[in-house]
Amino acid sequence: MDLRFLILIPVLSISGCGNDVGPAANTKAPPDDQSSGSAVTASKQISDFPSDIFFEDVTVDSGLVFTNRNGEEAGHFAIVESLGGGVGILDIDRDGLDDIWLPGGGTLDEDVQPVGLPNGLFRNTDNWHFENVADRAGVTESAIYSHGIASADFNNDGFTDALVTGYGGLRLFHNLGDGTFEETAITCGLTDESWCSSAAWGDITGDGVLDLYVAHYVDWSRKNHPFCPGPTESSREVCPPREFNGLPDTFYTGSPEGVFSDASAEFGLKDDGKGLGVLIADLNHDQQPDIYITNDTVPNVLYQNEKGTSFSDVSLASGVSLSGRGVPDGSMGVNLLDFDNNGDFDIWVANYERESNAVYKGQRNMLFRHVSNQTGVTAVGSLFVGWGTLCFDADHDGDEDVLVSNGHVIRYPRASPLRQIPLFFENMAGERFRNVAEQAGTYMGQPHMARGSASSDLDNDGDRDIVVMHTGEQTSLLKNTCRTGNYLTMELFGRNSARDAVGAIVQLTAGGKKTLRQWVGGGSYASTSTRLLHFGFNTADTVEHVEIRWPSGVVQQLSDVAANTCIAVVESRDPVILYGKD
Repeated sequence: MDLRFLILIPVLSISGCGNDVGPAANTKAPPDDQSSGSAVTASKQISDFPSDIFFEDVTVDSGLVFTNRNGEEAGHFAIVESLGGGVGILDIDRDGLDDIWLPGGGTLDEDVQPVGLPNGLFRNTDNWHFENVADRAGVTESAIYSHGIASADFNNDGFTDALVTGYGGLRLFHNLGDGTFEETAITCGLTDESWCSSAAWGDITGDGVLDLYVAHYVDWSRKNHPFCPGPTESSREVCPPREFNGLPDTFYTGSPEGVFSDASAEFGLKDDGKGLGVLIADLNHDQQPDIYITNDTVPNVLYQNEKGTSFSDVSLASGVSLSGRGVPDGSMGVNLLDFDNNGDFDIWVANYERESNAVYKGQRNMLFRHVSNQTGVTAVGSLFVGWGTLCFDADHDGDEDVLVSNGHVIRYPRASPLRQIPLFFENMAGERFRNVAEQAGTYMGQPHMARGSASSDLDNDGDRDIVVMHTGEQTSLLKNTCRTGNYLTMELFGRNSARDAVGAIVQLTAGGKKTLRQWVGGGSYASTSTRLLHFGFNTADTVEHVEIRWPSGVVQQLSDVAANTCIAVVESRDPVILYGKD
């Protein structure tokens, strides 16, 4: 086990589904390979060159026993069953080990009314063992049919809180710092009762307090539940999102007192959408976080932050609202990366079947170019329904790789199986991606009904591990065993910026090579990954230079940082080593 040192951090303040298969398309029963969930042969893209990327499934004997339910056994074929759930990674007790929060999903009663199921909260007790502490922590409350987990320290008190999204609204669990939580959504002003799919935190207004963006899906309800025909004349299928109107999203501004106000109109939000993914990140290097929303079957939306007082809708002009063919995709998962290490941030979007994963290459000045074809991403075929999307350096070679979790949303798909194998794109020196999933471990070579996913260094050995949520099957815990190079991990604490400094950009130089990372809000699908930033850099023993650009405008420089360590950096203060190899 790595040596850890206790440090005191000052308290800053108290206070789609993309389902474009219309009813007429569902005209025949699925072939045998669909009902059995076998892998699609066309998905194989195994290179002649072996990959070092490998993940061991350590779920068994870990204590992480949890299944997200969608209520499909009731036989209502409701679109609410399609979304599934995400994964929340957060250190609930500040013991230096990330814990795992999982939404329970829900069921449907005889009147087609969604009924929530309890959350699971698993405390990391080290050495790949987890204890379910949900009852003790007071977070099993299941008033909503839950989908997502968006964790952050919303009131700057030093402890990470958790927002649960779902059909029926929001639940905000305030971390009391003693291992328990208090549900405070209504008292904090989060009165949203709509269908909330995903959410993301970030200080948009620049006042040092986190704000909240909530994505909404469609206007389905038990009263708006049309019949869509299945593979036979008398059977039924889940209706596609095109059968419903989209719902407007909500933007809440935070206050030092921990109370939120709906500022959607003031900031100029659009009045429609079918939102599934949210990403908050500084996309144009102006130290103001922007917001990108992935929508299902309608154009994606990019809001440029205008000095913290309003948004400009730059969706179409930026090049990230449509596919490479100039039409909307059914978009779900989303994340940020700099895949070619050129200093410009790129966006990865996971889409529906017959649509490729989209790679939008940053061109500066809020402009992007669709480069899925040029980077080899489309070579895997278009038979996948993509959800959780993770971008991280799996093998410490200095560039970011990408996991996309897949699984279908309807009962009788024609083109691809219900259960689908994941995609793991190894980054080939920033020029192309190759799918190495079937080489990357038992889990990666098997089909699943996957949804959200999140990553964290769960055993503090210096590399990023993975948690994947499924619908109707056990959540999976995957240990990264492929690290070959050195690393640096950084935990940031804002002072002038919000304590959770979403939008902070770190540029690292090691062995003469520069790499860029950013602390983002949201990302993946309905999930939150670790708050720690992670860099891999092959064999360099020392990081020559680190530059941190905080959202407040402060620029901080570090020099000669030892490799294979985790450091904590408080804004405008010297770093502290948390743990390291030695």
